[in-house]
Amino acid sequence: MARHDTYTYPDSDVLINKRGYQSRETLQNFEWTRTVRRALDLPAFPPSARGVQALHHHLFQDVYEWAGKFRTVNMAKEGEAFLHKDLVAEALVSRFQHLRWHNNLSGLSADRFARGAAEHIADLNHIHPFREGNGRVVKFHLDQLAEQAGHTLDLTRIEAGPWNRGSRAALKNDERLLTHAIALMVTPQRSVTVEQAIRESAELKQAAVSEINDKISETRSSIQRGKGSTVTTKILRDLQDELAVIEGTGRGSLSRVFGIAADTGIKSFSVLTGQDGSARDAIYALGRGAVRSVELSEDKRTAATLTSTKAPTSVISDPEATAGVQSKPSASPER
Repeated sequence: MARHDTYTYPDSDVLINKRGYQSRETLQNFEWTRTVRRALDLPAFPPSARGVQALHHHLFQDVYEWAGKFRTVNMAKEGEAFLHKDLVAEALVSRFQHLRWHNNLSGLSADRFARGAAEHIADLNHIHPFREGNGRVVKFHLDQLAEQAGHTLDLTRIEAGPWNRGSRAALKNDERLLTHAIALMVTPQRSVTVEQAIRESAELKQAAVSEINDKISETRSSIQRGKGSTVTTKILRDLQDELAVIEGTGRGSLSRVFGIAADTGIKSFSVLTGQDGSARDAIYALGRGAVRSVELSEDKRTAATLTSTKAPTSVISDPEATAGVQSKPSASPER
């Protein structure tokens, strides 16, 4: 027998609310009005588990008694279970500890920030801390995280298609589309033609290779001195992969990426800015811009062939259904 969702009125899927509204449409209108009003006066919250709780409470304090409190039911969407309710608090603390290990994504170019932010947001989506309002909390948290890291996001530029499809793919550890959805919101951006990107990358190549080799030497020295960690080892692998791409020995070489963009019919694409103006950041931005353009075009074509229906988030009645669900799959595809 299905268990009643304790967050809803009996024999209803309408959430219990402070006004006692039992009409879905009336509650949605009330919730939208109140959260928008609160969002207009949004304080800066720290990037932490408590900060996310405070953000949720600020937005939904006029609507729900449980605003800012972690959910006490198991939930799923489109057959994908979110993290078990009993693991939410610990997982959220762990997620922000991981963020701190990466300096809260500060000191990165816009593209590198987008990539790190996608991993962070993907984990938050999987943890799904609250019974309702997770999407709005995540977007405002992302906006503040970007600002604190030295970047500017324009939330009005969010594209629902790539964001929603990217969020679903990220639950299976494919964060490519979510990375692109975040990058689309970053300002400023500049437009370059494929020919211009090829010319600029050629001019930047020698300096970029030199910068990366210096970073590789520095990272190896740190490891040899016993100051390395799993994070340091991953940084070294990423640097080696980045070098292979620039030198044309990696499978995602710049020349191949630009060629695919041209073959796809892309004439120009948007490029984000580098944080420190380095040749390494500049050439990375050109490559990421081309990849983003190609993969967003592919996503748009794929989405056009699918029937678009918004799946509701459901409460799992069986408390054992997600007992073993602790984290996303560990294998990560090439990005």
